[in-house]
Amino acid sequence: MDPKEVLNEAETRLRDSKENFDSTNYYASFFYCLQSVENSLKYIYIKKYKKEPKTKDAAHLLRLIDPPQNIKYLCNKVLHPYHPNRYHTSTTAGELLEAAKEIFSYAKSL
Repeated sequence: MDPKEVLNEAETRLRDSKENFDSTNYYASFFYCLQSVENSLKYIYIKKYKKEPKTKDAAHLLRLIDPPQNIKYLCNKVLHPYHPNRYHTSTTAGELLEAAKEIFSYAKSL
């Protein structure tokens, strides 16, 4: 797969997340936020290793690419499996959306 397609998909999912957040559909916002982060990590992996990853596990990709500590922290925040009320509050959904934006920006800068 073309790395640009992966990055474009990450950007599209980020846009979807923002649109759902703006319409107070926080469950969908989080879902698309997660999809954006997964595609951003896949893009970083492809840029680093010049091949597609054999895993779709975002947490495993995170370990393989070993990004800067601040990006790792943001990824763990989004990928954490137990976000209390993550689907129901604008504050939590907003924080995760901002984290996804920063992760995407990092990926795009590579």
